Amino acid sequence: MSIILNAINYFWKLGFSEETNDIYLKKYSDSQSISLDVVNETFDYGHLIHVATNRFLKFSQRNFIILEAIDRFLRKGYKPEYIHLGKDSTYDFAIVKNPNTVFIAVRCLEWEEQYEAELSKIKNNPSIIMSFFEKNRDTKYFCAYTSRLKAGTIECKYLVFPRGFTSINKEMYLAGLFEDESYAFSPKFDAYRYQDAVKKRSIRSVHDFKILDATLTKYNGSNRYVRIPEGVEKLKNSVFWNCNNIVKITIPNTVSNLGGDTFYNCENLVELIIPESVTVMGDNPFANCPNLNLINKSSHFALKDGALYDRDLTRLIYCAINRESDVFEIPDGVISISKHAFYNCFNLRKIVIPPSVKIIENNPFSNLPKLHIENNSPHFIFKDGALYNKTMTTLFYFEHGSGTSDLVIPEGVVIIGRHSFYNCQTIKTIGIPQSVKIIGYNPFTNSSLTSLINHSPEYVYENDALYNKDKTELIFYSKTNPRKMFVVPGGVKKIGRSAFFGCSYIMNVILPDSVTSIERSAFANCSSLANVSIPENMVSLGEWAFVNCKYLKELILPKQTTTEKHTFLNCPAEIVRKQ
Repeated sequence: MSIILNAINYFWKLGFSEETNDIYLKKYSDSQSISLDVVNETFDYGHLIHVATNRFLKFSQRNFIILEAIDRFLRKGYKPEYIHLGKDSTYDFAIVKNPNTVFIAVRCLEWEEQYEAELSKIKNNPSIIMSFFEKNRDTKYFCAYTSRLKAGTIECKYLVFPRGFTSINKEMYLAGLFEDESYAFSPKFDAYRYQDAVKKRSIRSVHDFKILDATLTKYNGSNRYVRIPEGVEKLKNSVFWNCNNIVKITIPNTVSNLGGDTFYNCENLVELIIPESVTVMGDNPFANCPNLNLINKSSHFALKDGALYDRDLTRLIYCAINRESDVFEIPDGVISISKHAFYNCFNLRKIVIPPSVKIIENNPFSNLPKLHIENNSPHFIFKDGALYNKTMTTLFYFEHGSGTSDLVIPEGVVIIGRHSFYNCQTIKTIGIPQSVKIIGYNPFTNSSLTSLINHSPEYVYENDALYNKDKTELIFYSKTNPRKMFVVPGGVKKIGRSAFFGCSYIMNVILPDSVTSIERSAFANCSSLANVSIPENMVSLGEWAFVNCKYLKELILPKQTTTEKHTFLNCPAEIVRKQ
């Protein structure tokens, strides 16, 4: 069911909004709209787009990619009646203007593994493309396409092969199908032979920077003043996360995409100028930068009263932590409040939501201990300290400053959103109704919650721990429990994201052999944790899994267990690999 949470985020980023109960809609013209039913998990492409089979109408990761690709074509001016889904089994959809000619056939693939495997197969065997054109003699171009939602931006990659591609003439296109200067049926392709494409994709190092495909992917330095190299076009999501040494960053005028969470927790960052070249920005790139003086020179964004918006003032991206006023009135006209937009704006006492707001992303009000919300939007309901969508099927946020210690979530609520109670120090008891089917990754992280009264058949709550219904994932363990040792039950396969976050009492956790993964931040800030048994079948330890576990001295890992860059940040544990 977690696919629904990801799907809703996807829909919002594509410009869909909830028009009626659990139905999300996007209008492209008076005669064309696409709708999505999150209860039945189905798409409706309308009467103009040709759909040959219902397999394209069910929610799946691949069908989301197909939807996103079709959205790009519609926004570029291709008419809906030109789009044929399932026209041929060798691709997913085609753009057909002339009944006898397919302008482009598109095969959609999942990010990384599927996409890279497909390109590798073509590289080693160009006859695959030649055979495709031999079979599809009416087709002008073939496109292998992938996309994903990452940190608030939808990224896409594609390769377009023209008719005439052979083992000798390996011309292909990496760009030009959707860029600003391209129009329907008039793409502005950049041509690369395969060896040029491989060269473009190679990783290069410039001082403390790693760069791939003109994307800054890693920063390894510790300088106070950082200048990003000329020629970089994109900053990877989270690339400067936790770089507390940095005081000033200079971004060159070649950068068009700032990514999401890019400068998260750069606590000493004082100055950053958004250059005029920037056109794309993901989830609040400047979250938890308390000393930042942000200067904007891009015409694609607007900086007003300490807050950053898109240029149309319809999307609120960021609010400065050091803004003087303790009241923030979101301007009427804003449609979307982005993830973490107000994160750690601890001075805020009141936020006024105007009638225009339709979209509230992953808890933009995180960690605001004084906050009271005044809601004027008909798209949301504020009740007993909690913010819901207008149908009261999704709980987005619980007000930290409400003073309410007990909340009974109303029957009818289906989704408890991600981070909805994060760091809430007033809540003690929550009643979960029978109707709840989806709980986002640990919405109770670092809260003062002492008891869950659970009536949902989709979850199990016992011994102060919350599990999914078949007890294969441990979702949450109460940090208020004074127990020093916890034995995770047999059968649990995953220790979920932030499951034990901030559990300062716990010293020893015993994991059963069934556990194969410990997710992101699972044991973060467990300040007394001294012992964790790692099973033989452990596959992966996520980012920040043991961050700030200062008493953890040793972890014995099986040789196949993978870790991330910051799995053990500020953790003195010696990592011993079994042979």
